[in-house]
Amino acid sequence: PMPVLVFSGGEPLCRADLFHLVGQARRAGLIAALATNGTMIDAARARQIRDSGIARVSVSLDGATADVHDRMRQIPGSFDRALEGIRHLREHQVPFQINVTLTKRNVEQLQDVYDLARTLGAAALHTFMLVPVGCGQVLAQTDMLSPQQYEQILREIYALENRGEIQIKVTCG
Repeated sequence: PMPVLVFSGGEPLCRADLFHLVGQARRAGLIAALATNGTMIDAARARQIRDSGIARVSVSLDGATADVHDRMRQIPGSFDRALEGIRHLREHQVPFQINVTLTKRNVEQLQDVYDLARTLGAAALHTFMLVPVGCGQVLAQTDMLSPQQYEQILREIYALENRGEIQIKVTCG
């Protein structure tokens, strides 16, 4: 297996030297990937991502609706801006996936996020479980799923994966 270097953050597209770093990674023989909130991707940025050789972009969506996503991000309009970024990626043939961190606030939307990822043309849906470290420590008290909820959601993810319609993967499960 070839190593993959994922440029993430914060928001990696805020870095002025991001594409220089991507070029260095590629010259070193690494596969470069980008993890973003998608809100800074316009047509020019999508072309730059494609031309840089980034293999795949992951866009974080915290729900299947603006109401859930924007409330979790605490940034009104961020859902629509992320979808606009995805549209630009798709128009420029940049492979992308959707990342979602499952919490008590959005777990009921797993099926809807899966359907949205398929509709958008995503290569994959990667689900993350809330890990109580860093800022996650504060969220653990209010948002973390119980062990029983985790078991149930992992069963649901397994059933979705068995459909074979789109890659679905659990991280930190």
